[in-house]
Amino acid sequence: MKNTVQMISYDCLTNPGGRKLNEDSLGILIKSDRLFFILCDGLGGHGNGDVASSYVVEQMKKFLEQGETVEDSVIYTQQELRIKQKDENLENSMKTTLTCLSIASEGAKFVHVGDS
Repeated sequence: MKNTVQMISYDCLTNPGGRKLNEDSLGILIKSDRLFFILCDGLGGHGNGDVASSYVVEQMKKFLEQGETVEDSVIYTQQELRIKQKDENLENSMKTTLTCLSIASEGAKFVHVGDS
C-alpha cells in the first residue's frame, strides 16, 4: 500500500527584522508521500545573505526531488554553497541558516543548521 500524506494547511510569513533587506527564503516541496518545508535566513552583516538563502532553498529542493535523504541533502547543499562561494570569491560572505521540516504518514522530523 502506498503511503500518502493527509492534507494540511500552512501559511508562510517572514519579517526583515528591522533590516532594509529581507534575507529570508522559503521553499515547499510536495511529493506523493512527503512534504518538505525549507526555511533559510541569510546572515545579516556578512553580505549576500539573501543570495545564500535563496540558493540553499533551491539546492535543498533539487536534492530532495532526486530522492536524497534530508540529512544527505543538507550535506550536498553545503558542498554546493561552498563551491558557489569560491567561484564568486565570496568565501567570507554569502552565509545562511537552514531549517527543513519533513512530514510523512509515519511522522515529522526537522533538521537545522544555525539558529533558525
